[in-house]
Amino acid sequence: MYTRTKLSAGIVLLLVTGLLSGCFNPQSLTDPVNQYLANTYGIKKKNVILTADNNWLELGHHVAEVEIYHPYHTAATFEVDRETHAVREVDDVFTQEFKGAYVEQKPDVVAFIDTLIAKYRLETSGYYDSPIDDIIPYYLDFSFEQQQEETLKKEFLQSLSLPMDTLLPTLIASTPRHNTNHVGVTNFVFLYDLNQDEVPPPRVMDLYLDFQTSGVLTEGIYGLMIQMGRKTEDGMGTAPDLDEPLLFTVDASGNFTVLPVEKEF
Repeated sequence: MYTRTKLSAGIVLLLVTGLLSGCFNPQSLTDPVNQYLANTYGIKKKNVILTADNNWLELGHHVAEVEIYHPYHTAATFEVDRETHAVREVDDVFTQEFKGAYVEQKPDVVAFIDTLIAKYRLETSGYYDSPIDDIIPYYLDFSFEQQQEETLKKEFLQSLSLPMDTLLPTLIASTPRHNTNHVGVTNFVFLYDLNQDEVPPPRVMDLYLDFQTSGVLTEGIYGLMIQMGRKTEDGMGTAPDLDEPLLFTVDASGNFTVLPVEKEF
């Protein structure tokens, strides 16, 4: 049975919690994020807050996942200061727009990868349960050479256009700056749950050969990787990978060439 003291303490805690959290409404972050996107990228169409975490006990900011509709359908994570509403990118918006452009302009690649996911029992979502995975496939990422990235961003700010067939053949690979598995420019990094003990796990070369015969990849530099893990109630845990990342090129005629991956990658 609760005593009066315990009840009073509980009521005080609830009141303090409510005051500190400020009766937080996730949609209150819409205007700051939209203003940031308009000022920084010229993206003036309204966007939608998918999820937002108040984080009032641990952090001085909100964390918001935002669906962006223009110029390409994508999503990104932002931090928004609780007091000033200053916005900081957690996910690089330009890279997320590049992903959105790829998904929009390369539906045959996305459809083919869906068949690979089913064939090899690869995971359909990433390490974290995020609605962003429903908009941008978790396995897709890009790694740009730094000088090229700066040029691409400047051109994007002027045109708000990312023509994949024009851009991808011109991009060069560089030492991965953010993820050592991203050895190509266009990177497909899949997850596999090792709890599927009844069948042997797929190998990176299996996927490579399927891509080679599919004919869906256009000219460019690609990285391919399968990360191993084990699903638990808390999510996907990591496990030793069976293969190193595979780096390969596709030329204008559709010919595939495997390239060595530098050891410092």
